Amino acid sequence: MTVMRRLVSILLVASWCVPILSGCRADDAPPLRGTSSTGPGVDMAMPAEAPPTAAPVAWPFEPAAMRLHPLTRFVRESSGQWVIEARVLCTDADGVTTRAIGTMTLVIYGCDGFDENAVPLMRWDVDLGDLAVNRQRFDASLLMYLFRLGTDAEALPACVMLDAALRTPDGRVLRPESPVALRR
Repeated sequence: MTVMRRLVSILLVASWCVPILSGCRADDAPPLRGTSSTGPGVDMAMPAEAPPTAAPVAWPFEPAAMRLHPLTRFVRESSGQWVIEARVLCTDADGVTTRAIGTMTLVIYGCDGFDENAVPLMRWDVDLGDLAVNRQRFDASLLMYLFRLGTDAEALPACVMLDAALRTPDGRVLRPESPVALRR
């Protein structure tokens, strides 16, 4: 009898939740209206490939900004080697996370006397135009890039500043608002 009561309770709760959840939508956009095939002269075939336009259409989801995510940190591997896990987030003009194409440059500087004239201690260049590299470096669960940077930690100061730049194929350079300080 207790199994039957549980089943009835579950069904009652589910019957209350279905109308509530079915009214929930991810956005407030009206539903898309389709074309009915019952009208005269309605062509329901899939569109054919259009001839190329004179001017290419700009990609609306290209990166407009980037930032070094707060999850960026030093990590000690099981081998004892220090690695920087640099996490870079790119966003489009709407502020939505997007992937990037171009060359990502990551540079570390010493924390002492950091300014625009500081001399880099180490540098990494990653070709995100190579789709295999792009896929390998993009962390789909967090929607950002993860660059694991091998370092010679013993030769580095205990505090370093990590900075980044993305050079896109059209020559634009995106930079985060500020570098990130990292301590081991």
